[in-house]
Amino acid sequence: MERKEFLKKTIVSLASLSMCSDLVPNVAIASDALNKNNHKGNNANNLLSAYYLRANMYTCVPSHIREDMKWLASVGTDNVCLAVLEQDFFAAKDNITLVTEEANKWGISVYAVPSRWAGLNAGAPKVPSLFSVNNPQTWKLKKDGKPYTSNVSGVMSSVYYPETIQFFKDSIDRLFSTSGWNFKGIIWDEPKGLMDNDYSAEAVKQTGSNPGKYANLYAMRDFYSDLNRYIKNIYPDKVTNLFVYGWYDNPVISEMAKVEALDYFGADGNPWGYNDLGQKDKKVILGHGQKFIDAAKQNKKRSLFLIENFAFNKNETQMMRKRFPELLQMDINHLIYYYYGRSNKNPDNVMDVIRKYVGRFHS
Repeated sequence: MERKEFLKKTIVSLASLSMCSDLVPNVAIASDALNKNNHKGNNANNLLSAYYLRANMYTCVPSHIREDMKWLASVGTDNVCLAVLEQDFFAAKDNITLVTEEANKWGISVYAVPSRWAGLNAGAPKVPSLFSVNNPQTWKLKKDGKPYTSNVSGVMSSVYYPETIQFFKDSIDRLFSTSGWNFKGIIWDEPKGLMDNDYSAEAVKQTGSNPGKYANLYAMRDFYSDLNRYIKNIYPDKVTNLFVYGWYDNPVISEMAKVEALDYFGADGNPWGYNDLGQKDKKVILGHGQKFIDAAKQNKKRSLFLIENFAFNKNETQMMRKRFPELLQMDINHLIYYYYGRSNKNPDNVMDVIRKYVGRFHS
C-alpha cells in the first residue's frame, strides 16, 4: 500500500472506529484544531510524541505535512519532535516554521531534538558537526592524543571547554527565540561518549592526567545539568527531556538520572524483550526498561521511552505487534514513537502497528 493511500484509509477507519470505541480518537473534525483532551482518560497528563525527523530537509511539501499532522492528531499525538541541525538555523528556518504552524493548527506542540551538535548528541541525519569541524582546539582526545571519532558523525568536542558550553547555550537561545518556531521544549537524544574519559588539555587541567573511571560520566551529567538550568532560568516554561541508550546499566542510569532541571528521563530501544528474536538483544524496553523508570522516580523525574521502530524486517514488525500491549502497561510518562522511521522493510505495516496501539496510551 502506498503511503498516501495508507494515510487516507487510516484516517477513515479511525473515524469509523471512534463511533464504537473509546480507545481511538474521533477524527471527524469540523475545524482546524483537534481537542485531543476530549479523548484522554486516566493518563491524560502523560505525553505521546512522534519523532518526525527530517521531513523539513530540504524538500518540504505543505500538503504532505498537512496530511501527516492530521494523521498524528487522529491517534492522540501531543507533540512532534523535529531534529535541528546546526545548519538548520540558516538553511531550513522557513521549513521548520511551516511544520510548526501546521502542527499547532491541530493542537500539537513541537519539541526540538538538537542533532549532532558538537558531535555530542544523536538525532538526524548522521553528519559531522560544523562547530567541531571549525574548532579543533575543542576536540575530545584519547590518551594517545588522537581525537575520538564516530564513523557516522566524525569528531566530537569536549564538554570541558568553555567554547563548547557557550556554543550550546547560544544555540539554545536561537532555538527558543527564532520567530515562527515555537518549540515547547528540548530532547537531549543519546549523549555520546559517556564512559570515554577525556584527555584534552582542558580536561586534564580539571581532572588530571589519570582521571577516575567515571570522570567523563560525571562531567557529562554536570554539562547537561548546566544546560538545563540555563533553559529553566531564561525559558522557565520549556520542558526538558533526556534519554540514553537502552543497553546502559548503572552507573550510567543512576548518574544521568541525576541531571538537574530535567523533567523527563529514560531510554530508547526496541519494543520487545532480550530473547524474543532468538538472540539476546541489548537495546530493549521490555524488562530492562524498568531500571530507567525506577531511576527517574528516585530522582523526582518522569519516565520517558523512545520506541525505535525503524530498520525493521518482517519478524521484527510482528514482534512489535505481539509485545506492544505489554509496553503500554508500563509506567511510562512520555512515550515517543517514530512516524515513518527510516529503512523499514514495509513502512506501512510498521505504522499500522503504531496506529493500532499508540492511540490507547492516553486511555
